[in-house]
Amino acid sequence: MNANTPRDEAPSAAGTEARALFEDLLQRAGELLRSSPAADLERNLRALLAQGFERLDLVSRDEIEQSLELIAALHRRVDALEERLRARPGPDAEPNSGR
Repeated sequence: MNANTPRDEAPSAAGTEARALFEDLLQRAGELLRSSPAADLERNLRALLAQGFERLDLVSRDEIEQSLELIAALHRRVDALEERLRARPGPDAEPNSGR
């Protein structure tokens, strides 16, 4: 294996941050398990997980699908513009004098 393989690379900042976030969540969950009744535990755990997921900048499937539709529309527009450019005569073509 050479030094350029992905296994040899240092973890990305986002990956390191996500790992630290989950370790923090696990530590907090452990503290809750040791010190709270079941109802408080569930409420606090849900709040804790919601807070963690907010920090991850997750997007919904709907947002991804909307983005994909927008990208597809932009591709169609670019293709149409490229087609118009190909259809135009080049600078070496004789100008039409209209006579």
